[in-house]
Amino acid sequence: MEISSEHNGAYSGRDWLSDLPDCLLHTILSRLKARQVVQTCLLSQRWRHLWLDAPYLDIDTQDFPISYKRWRMRSRWFEDFVDNLLFHHSTRLLHTLRLGIDVNNYKVDDRCMPRWIRRGLDCAPAVLIVHHGTLITLPPGASSGTRRLTKLCLDQVTLHRDLDQQIATGMPVLEDLSFRNSDLGALSCITSGTLKNLSIDCCQNTGSSIAIAAPRLASLRFTILFYNHAGFIVAEAPSLVEASIRLVKKPHWKLCHWKLGSKPDMRMLRDLSKLLGSLRGSTVRSLKLTGFPKLLVGEKDVMFPVPHTDGLREAEHMWDAMHSDKFVICPMLHWILEEERHRLPLFGNLRTLTLDNCQAGDKIQVLRCFLHNTPVLEMLTLNNCKVYSTFVI
Repeated sequence: MEISSEHNGAYSGRDWLSDLPDCLLHTILSRLKARQVVQTCLLSQRWRHLWLDAPYLDIDTQDFPISYKRWRMRSRWFEDFVDNLLFHHSTRLLHTLRLGIDVNNYKVDDRCMPRWIRRGLDCAPAVLIVHHGTLITLPPGASSGTRRLTKLCLDQVTLHRDLDQQIATGMPVLEDLSFRNSDLGALSCITSGTLKNLSIDCCQNTGSSIAIAAPRLASLRFTILFYNHAGFIVAEAPSLVEASIRLVKKPHWKLCHWKLGSKPDMRMLRDLSKLLGSLRGSTVRSLKLTGFPKLLVGEKDVMFPVPHTDGLREAEHMWDAMHSDKFVICPMLHWILEEERHRLPLFGNLRTLTLDNCQAGDKIQVLRCFLHNTPVLEMLTLNNCKVYSTFVI
């Protein structure tokens, strides 16, 4: 069969890929990690300098070989790569900058990450994602480079004390904000006129309660570590549509005495009560609560998570040895909603309620509280929820 001259170019070694316009080539590069983007300079003469103005930079230690025997040498090689990449990068406006470091295999100098973030912010990215693997400090005074930020994700980062001011005034188009495994003690409030989605996942708050004021906020998600200070209050969220609160990593009851001392406080319960109460001023239409267990609640404001049935008698002996006062076993949600000083607010717009892996209380008292205070509720979902009688020991 004879091949026409029209199709001979396909077999003549012609670089069809390089004939594509820059916008399509940059779209291809956006699917690659930073190390692969730089390696494309070897493909052809056209690609030699294309990586210098790539609008997407995904820098991650996982994309570098870890076969080197020396930790320090491997880390230094990665540091040199990132320094050279950001120094020679010529684009004035980045779309996405992601920095991820696996501290289990790389020991990066503590001064590197703040320097890389500052250099990346010089290119005014629209999306900034930082995952460090250990606590670092976000550099202050970077508001000039955050004017285009629409999405900010910070994982395992220690926040600078002026970040709340940067969010309020230095990020005028921010829509998505996410904190994960970070220390939020430096924050006093989260204020934004453009924020639509806020996620706070397993973060520590060693300071006072953090007020959230975002008139356009539509989605609010919390993942809270058991016994952690859950100090958040929704001060202003008239556009809120969905909210979720999930409790994770409940400690084993045998460890509670040694972890918290002889009198563990109930601050987390009161914080959760305030958080739920603050939602009444919003227009939330969908609420999901996950992982609220049953508790041993003492007369002197102490609590422990209830053990399984086979360990309940041992828990009673431990409690008797520690305290002379009685305690009651009740669901966490039951305590939060039924305690006289923490009455459940009226959710006038709530249409969907989901309870996942929660204790429903004595004769489903938790459900009764919600049903009496949700006049327009349309859908109720119970997933792996248990009902039992409340009793006093």
